[in-house]
Amino acid sequence: MIYLTGDIHGSLEFDRLRPESLLSRGVDCRAGDILLVCGDFGIPWADPALDPDRAMLEEIAHWPYTVAFVDGNHENFPRLNGYPVIHWKGGQAHRLLPNLFHLMRGELFTLEGHTFFTMGGAMSTDRWMRREGISWWPEEIPSEAEWQHAWDTLDRAGWKVDYVVTHTAPTCWKIQGGMRMVAHLGDKCPVARKLEELESHLTYRRWFFGHLHDDRITQDGKAVWLYEKVVDLEGNSKFKGNLWKKFLEGSYTYPMICRPEPERKGMAQPLLARFPDFPEGKETAVDRFAPGVAGSKTLIQLILKTMGYGKPLPCPASIESLKRQMDSNEELWMVTVQHGVFWREEKI
Repeated sequence: MIYLTGDIHGSLEFDRLRPESLLSRGVDCRAGDILLVCGDFGIPWADPALDPDRAMLEEIAHWPYTVAFVDGNHENFPRLNGYPVIHWKGGQAHRLLPNLFHLMRGELFTLEGHTFFTMGGAMSTDRWMRREGISWWPEEIPSEAEWQHAWDTLDRAGWKVDYVVTHTAPTCWKIQGGMRMVAHLGDKCPVARKLEELESHLTYRRWFFGHLHDDRITQDGKAVWLYEKVVDLEGNSKFKGNLWKKFLEGSYTYPMICRPEPERKGMAQPLLARFPDFPEGKETAVDRFAPGVAGSKTLIQLILKTMGYGKPLPCPASIESLKRQMDSNEELWMVTVQHGVFWREEKI
């Protein structure tokens, strides 16, 4: 099996890669499996002979599965480039360990019968607060020679691959993800602009990328934003599945604290803030919801969050515990969304 996840940033998110952490997510990585990281791997960051780099590398060496990553913008490029270059799975890679590989820029790999085009790099928006050679390296931006190599690789492949793995996203996906400043002011990242040009010529099944610290998937499944989630080649996690497809096919009922909407008889406003156990700041790929219905978008976001984070359905908060949380001007309703388009409510 092949799995993918987003930025690790060295010791900050290293736990996500551990076997026990993967298993808690429903991912049973075994010998022969490959876990791909979409950049900002961040190991080694300082010195592989010293902790914490040494400890993390020693731990990875004992894992039964292989970890492979494209480079991001937060990498120690001199350290990475010091590892031996080998031919691995059809492409060029740095071999850090027998089961740890850096997938070099502009390469084409064949993994379990699927072709993967890889292109690392991105522009650091925080480089102003970093020190060159210490916490930032100009090699984060691919050179003209690396871009030419990428074009040559795709020429040989007939500009058709199964999957693309990059760190940043083409500009079009950044805009679709809600980056309004990019839409209005243009994309300042030269890597994203170049990937946009590449994307317009390339035939591919699915494009995976990190960098944007978000987890989502487009409705057509063409692009997958990755950060904390671990997904398969379909963009599905054991918890999440294809959220949009499952959501459109399903019917979900939640007990929710609501605030009456006097101007709309029979309608209420769901209060997402009453559920602190749901991760905040996780935008979804949803832009369809019952138009004009109070609270429907909030409720759909709540449902997708529970589906995406493995929360049981219905809502884990019991009716009695919800009642204890209610203010005097609030009511408890059973709220149902069906097929992602319409919903009904019933006051308890």
